[in-house]
Amino acid sequence: AVTRTKRVRNAAIAMGTAGFIVAALSFEPEGTLAEIAGWLAATWAAITIVIGPLWVRNDLRGDLLKLDLLRSYPLRGWSVVVAEAAASTLMLSVIQLSLVVIAYLAFLGNQVMTPDLQDRTLLLVAAVVYLPGINFLSMLIQNAAALLYPAWVRLGSGRPGGVEVLGQNLLMMIAFLTLLALTLALPVALAGGSFLLLREMIGLWASLPATALFLAAVAFEAALIVEWLGNLFERTDPASAG
Repeated sequence: AVTRTKRVRNAAIAMGTAGFIVAALSFEPEGTLAEIAGWLAATWAAITIVIGPLWVRNDLRGDLLKLDLLRSYPLRGWSVVVAEAAASTLMLSVIQLSLVVIAYLAFLGNQVMTPDLQDRTLLLVAAVVYLPGINFLSMLIQNAAALLYPAWVRLGSGRPGGVEVLGQNLLMMIAFLTLLALTLALPVALAGGSFLLLREMIGLWASLPATALFLAAVAFEAALIVEWLGNLFERTDPASAG
């Protein structure tokens, strides 16, 4: 759905050009333009964690209107759910990490900024490690909403307008953020607890087992949700999904 148009190639060229320009500008004595671009990119990367799962929709929200065709494929329900959610996860993660890399390059030549270059590099690595898992859980929540309440979710590529749609989208965003926070509570608690326990013994190296616990907890929760959504997908009547 994404590669069917030239948007991917044009976006890749634009991101690559922007990264090269801001990296060059970051070594200028003033560096004001690079800093502005860096903060804008970092801000948008953070915003996409919230609105990105609502915006990137190349998953069941786009395909559920063809549920009768999807159900005709010789595939288990869970495999369809994984493929659909992973497609949006991949797209959103690429967008976020591109913005994070642009922000990193924009501050590359800044020697007086806090956090310093080493800490910014660690933050870049953390984004690469953590964001895909968080995005996958977010997309599973969005696809679960499409399966459970298709009347409340905009299906297909249409974009209806109106005040009532704004209110509905606001309610959906609040519900999504609440569910995402509840879903991430266990991984964050396990990772944070292990880091605090091990920090006195091994220092910042405690972040490695903490990260492993976080990813393991995310994978465990994702597996449970995928299994549930797979069974739900197989039981859903195509007529109820439009």
